[in-house]
This record gives sequence, structure tokens and C-alpha cells, in this order.
Amino acid sequence: MLVSLPAYTQEVYTTVELLDKNDATSVFYAEGRGYNENDALENARINVLRKIIYEGVEGFNDGKPLLHSTSSSERNDWLKNLFTGKVATYKNFLGDIELVGDFDRDGSTYICNANVMIKHRFLKRQIDMQVNGVSTNNTSTESPQQQPAPSHRWSVH
Repeated sequence: MLVSLPAYTQEVYTTVELLDKNDATSVFYAEGRGYNENDALENARINVLRKIIYEGVEGFNDGKPLLHSTSSSERNDWLKNLFTGKVATYKNFLGDIELVGDFDRDGSTYICNANVMIKHRFLKRQIDMQVNGVSTNNTSTESPQQQPAPSHRWSVH
């Protein structure tokens, strides 16, 4: 089964804001759009990942993207297949998602705002090893399921 992402996921057209961060995970606020409610929520998650990987988010990683160079990403198979293929590996870096408010509609498009948890330590380690060519000193075999989650709920005021 191939994963097909809607055109909404090709570029990030929404604001992504950091809400909370600990050693292993971060929570971001983002908008998502899709053909149905599930697509809209998934798009919010993808928007966060694309923003922190390619553009950077204020307050996260000193506002810098996780990629050291965009030219290396164009030739890297791991990164090219991050959001596509039989097993879209981006899902390994996702945690919980919480809908903020209700879904809106713009014609046939569902629009949502959501708080999205990202397992940033695992994501950064994978990008450093697979794309940036950086060897990590941490030899732990930590999997994304072993990452601790924040001990509190988040909210947007």
C-alpha cells in the first residue's frame, strides 16, 4: 500500500509555534487542511515536521532547521522518502495530537488547529545520522516508543 499525501502537504502555508519542550519531545501548535477530518489532523502533524526540518521554528533548535544544508537533502534517499512510500517513516517521530476547537470547512476542505507532539530527540538523531553526516556520541538504541512524554497536558489560551 502506497501512502499518498494530498497537495496540502507539499509546502507549509501555516504558522507553526512551539508551545512546550522537554529533553525528548516538543509540542507545537499548527493548522492542518485535508479532504476529511483525519487528513486535516495528519496534515497539521506533517506541517510541524516540515517546518522544523526545513525552515526552523522560533524557540526550537535556536530557530534553525534541523537540516544543516538543503542541498544535501535533495540527494538523500532517506529524506526524500520520509513522507512517502509503503511505510512513511515520518510517523516514527509523532506523538499525540490534540484538536484545538472544532473543524472548519472551506468548500470541500476541512481545516483544524491542533497541538502536535513531536519526538524531536529521535528525529534530530536520525537526521544527523542519515542526512547531515553527523555521528552521535549517544550509542543508545532508544526507540521512539521509549521516549518519555511530557508529564502534563498543554493548552492554548
